[in-house]
Amino acid sequence: LMFSLFAFGALFGFVGLLIAVPASAAVAVLVRFAIARYLESPLYKGHNTEPVPPLPARRRGSGGPRS
Repeated sequence: LMFSLFAFGALFGFVGLLIAVPASAAVAVLVRFAIARYLESPLYKGHNTEPVPPLPARRRGSGGPRS
């Protein structure tokens, strides 16, 4: 809110100060809505809901990178 007051005031003067508060509030609501939608989307949660199987345990001397 403070940044929007400073920026709008510097750009548009007193009228900018009057516009800054409702404009920044509207942007904040839209950002919160977008974040909530993203957190519920398959893009965030992932398409595959099955657990990933664990990797098989490596045996000692199995010819790893230090063979």
